[in-house]
Amino acid sequence: MVMFDKIIERIRSVKIDYSSLERISENIVFVENFAIVMGKETIIRQGVTANASKPVTRSFTNIWMRYKDSWRLTARQATIISVF
Repeated sequence: MVMFDKIIERIRSVKIDYSSLERISENIVFVENFAIVMGKETIIRQGVTANASKPVTRSFTNIWMRYKDSWRLTARQATIISVF
């Protein structure tokens, strides 16, 4: 099973679940039909998972692509900065 399938399975089985999510976009860059969004987010996980009930701060980069009349998330990367 590829990594993407494993992540989807964890979401469906409620092993990845957030009780809180706060996202702050610090910079947005537009290049042709792409938007690159960078910032920080704080999540609080719940359920059976690592760091459940602890605030986790991550830096993130989301890449959006303009498709017809809407934007679609094309790629995402997040790195944990701290766990309280």
